[in-house]
Amino acid sequence: MIKNNLNNFTFNGKNSLDYGIAITSANPFNFPEREITKISIPGHDGDYIQSANRYKNVQISYNCTVIPQTNIFNSLSEQIDSIAEWLYSATDDYAILTDSYNLNTYRNARYVGGLQPTKNGLLYSFTVNFDCEPYKFLTTNNNIIKEITADNLDISLNNYNARGSVPLIKLTPHSTDVIGMSFSLNNINWFFAVNCTVTVDCKTGKVYTDDGFAFYHNGNANVFIPPTSPTMPILKCGINNLHIDSNIISNISKIEIIPRWYK
Repeated sequence: MIKNNLNNFTFNGKNSLDYGIAITSANPFNFPEREITKISIPGHDGDYIQSANRYKNVQISYNCTVIPQTNIFNSLSEQIDSIAEWLYSATDDYAILTDSYNLNTYRNARYVGGLQPTKNGLLYSFTVNFDCEPYKFLTTNNNIIKEITADNLDISLNNYNARGSVPLIKLTPHSTDVIGMSFSLNNINWFFAVNCTVTVDCKTGKVYTDDGFAFYHNGNANVFIPPTSPTMPILKCGINNLHIDSNIISNISKIEIIPRWYK
């Protein structure tokens, strides 16, 4: 084992120190660029700005040194091969990335590839590049589970951050004999025409059951049938009020929310 006080990162569930990787320098605090188009019109001074209403991905890089771990690997070659196998495990999709610079936060990151170890004296060094979603997500206060009873029909969620978040909401039905579950968030009603547990991913716009079956927005306001929707629930800045109908408890017995607070 190498010293845990060295700067390090964790990617896709594994820590760089386990592979003998120590960060020597990094750019871990990069912020995203707003996507805009500048339009120049003859006869008009300056440019007009047209916004795409989105931020681009941000690039995070770690300059690393490989410290030989002879008690774990048979050779340095085997150690480097293991490093490559680990990093390349998430090149086509995002995985969770954390590091010792940004405490209590994580990024959704994809390893860019192109690992090129270079010998520097007795050690090898290389740069690890990640393509990350624009924001850092908070690891604290990010899982809320509520059992729904006649006395527990309202949930208040306080978003202390400067931006609205797109939560992951899991709904468990009170009865499988009734088709449909509903709730209101900030006085906007949502109805899901299904009689089994569903997950509402407000980031991707998909609604799916535990067995992976997805269903679609049916064209009516905020009504979903048996994965893409034009609108999804959002946790705005400040207080968010989620309400369950007291008449039939909206056929929801339990609601689980991962707010995905980010900054």
